[in-house]
Amino acid sequence: MKLRLLFLAFIGLTLVGCNEIGEFANIEEQVKERMEDGAKKIEALRAVAKQVNKSKKFNTYFRQCPAAHFGKEKSLMISAANAILGQEELDQHLCAFTPELCLSICLDGGTDACLSLAQALETVGTDKQIGVIPGRKAYALACATGSGSGCTNRGGGLLNYPTEADPLSQSAAASLYACTFALFQKGCEDEDGWGCVMLGQAYGRGQGVEKDMNLSKQSLAKACADDTDDDMCVYAKHLQETLFQPAD
Repeated sequence: MKLRLLFLAFIGLTLVGCNEIGEFANIEEQVKERMEDGAKKIEALRAVAKQVNKSKKFNTYFRQCPAAHFGKEKSLMISAANAILGQEELDQHLCAFTPELCLSICLDGGTDACLSLAQALETVGTDKQIGVIPGRKAYALACATGSGSGCTNRGGGLLNYPTEADPLSQSAAASLYACTFALFQKGCEDEDGWGCVMLGQAYGRGQGVEKDMNLSKQSLAKACADDTDDDMCVYAKHLQETLFQPAD
């Protein structure tokens, strides 16, 4: 945990500048307090969720299909730091305890920070009166910073959990499917397994693209390339059985 905090502090303080260093100076102490008192952790997540909801950058990509802007917001400096220090140092668990830092890094183009922040917000969700929208906004920005998983999760939310609070989920079917197909395509191209599963489903059902069973098979097979026993591959196999049933 300490190494990850040092990583976050290094990147975060580099980005926010001297005027805001005080806000993050005691980050390790804050994390300790939040680990000991879960209410303080939820309070921090709620505060960040409010900032996400008000942010122009988050709202920009939430209101349009972010697949068309994949990688536009990516920071090369942060990507280089991640490559040196290891991407595993910044994850959902850490962002749940340091959402302020993850928010700052995300807004400055940190792909992993956006994705991990989205996952942290989504996990808390409606149970803690945060709701699903802040997480969806963070997934949208994650996609725009170049996260295939961010694209996949943004598309999955639109397709599987429509809500009036999400403007894209209220689009006409043709527009909705065109967007989700593009999102799943970006996800699969970026080696996100669930993106390949959902892309295979889109090809098999003709959602946002002309039906193509060969491409559907290829996408579903790609999802099972590394592990045939995990939930992702199990669902891909279920889709294969469903989509390729012989006609009566």
